[in-house]
Amino acid sequence: MLSKGVWYKQECPTPDPVIETLNGMISGIYTLETLQATIAAAPQHWRPLVFTNGCFDLIHAGHVRYLQAAKQLGRSLVIGLNSDDSVRTIKPQSPGSPPRPIVPEAQRAEVLAALKPVDGVVIFAETTASQLLAALQPEVYAKGGDYQIATLPEAMTVQSYGGRIELINIEIPSSTSAIIRRILAGAEN
Repeated sequence: MLSKGVWYKQECPTPDPVIETLNGMISGIYTLETLQATIAAAPQHWRPLVFTNGCFDLIHAGHVRYLQAAKQLGRSLVIGLNSDDSVRTIKPQSPGSPPRPIVPEAQRAEVLAALKPVDGVVIFAETTASQLLAALQPEVYAKGGDYQIATLPEAMTVQSYGGRIELINIEIPSSTSAIIRRILAGAEN
């Protein structure tokens, strides 16, 4: 069984805002450099590596089922988590809606890292996960079945190093945006 990484802020060579936010201890949350070193040191515990990414704002059952299915595609599952700034870029505020993300990146990362199928979380600031994919070169890149390989921004990166893309069927159609709309509609009634 894969052991999740534990970080203490005094071990970090430079202060990491996520680590500072969580008062020093994070289990399963990595910087890219530390995750690369951890995988290189024990590839038998990590490979074949499955990677997925997203905002994961307001975790719901659809997310959990998706992550469970993704984990089945390899030995370990790493999530690239969009930073707060990248979420604001890819999910601009709609009129009458609160700004996204609802939950700050440190808290989203902590929740994801605590989920059973998740072996590691790395926060990234870009709008796509292409740089993470190029750096980690997971054997499998998993995305939800609502995506198409032809329009997936990361597809060329995965194909360039010989990785496989798997689109996972959506078992429970749900979305954070829909949940937020329902909450706001209830507040207006």
